[in-house]
Amino acid sequence: MICGPVGALANEIGFYTHLRPELTIEAPTAYHAAFDPKSYRSIILFKDIADEGTTFTNPLIYIDRANAEDMVGVMAAYHGQFWGDPRLDSWDWLQTSEGFQAGVNELIGFEKRSYIGMDRARKVIPQTVMNMRDKIWNRGLMKSLNMNARKPYTYLHSDVHVGNWYRTAEGRMGLCDWQCTVKGQWAGDFSYALSSALTVEDRRAWESDLLKLYLEKLRGSGVREVPPFDQAWLEYRQQIFHAFFNWVFTIGQGALQPAMQPDEFSMLNIERFAAAIDDLDSMKSLDQ
Repeated sequence: MICGPVGALANEIGFYTHLRPELTIEAPTAYHAAFDPKSYRSIILFKDIADEGTTFTNPLIYIDRANAEDMVGVMAAYHGQFWGDPRLDSWDWLQTSEGFQAGVNELIGFEKRSYIGMDRARKVIPQTVMNMRDKIWNRGLMKSLNMNARKPYTYLHSDVHVGNWYRTAEGRMGLCDWQCTVKGQWAGDFSYALSSALTVEDRRAWESDLLKLYLEKLRGSGVREVPPFDQAWLEYRQQIFHAFFNWVFTIGQGALQPAMQPDEFSMLNIERFAAAIDDLDSMKSLDQ
């Protein structure tokens, strides 16, 4: 009821039919992917990657520096592959980051449930962030998405929390669940992935080096207009709100919504995202 009208089914089928064949990243490959745009019935057939020794991650599983660097490499690879690609505007199923969120807002009461989630997660959210309550939606989330939806676009996974990553038997990090894909700017994925996967202490210690590594790998992928570090650091600071709201919404679910994640996972993610908003002074960064 949600995945069809908001475009998530079209997104994932689009990924496996149009984009996945061009990528060399570690990600599942579908034998077949299709959906019916009228009934929203869908099917995607994969090989069972768990049979090959793959293990799936979650916020309770420690992501070390090597894993984090591998995740950065995966994001730089698919961002670089489609950076400024004119096809991003020709695929009518692919929305901007702001447009996708607007559709979700209209369909499922996202804002109301998110504020309920903030209240439920209050004990892990710094008071400085709770004090932003009256402005964090319009002047935080929606403003940051408006900024993210400006060109030059690249292709964004847009839901890169640690539970959508996996480790292969060889130790490579892979990325699955491509339902929320959009076109937008790189920092939406980068900030979300780091803040979900890493402990607060590791994120603080490694984020600058990981950003430099990401920019280096973008250049290596052939992107010409790689932002300088200072600009990239600002954009990184500005784009954490989407991750935060995805998870306060998750724990704020109503009686008719599925419990999409264990509360323990939601609380850990919210704690990490809220700490990043506070550490990076993300609200103030939106005015720079």
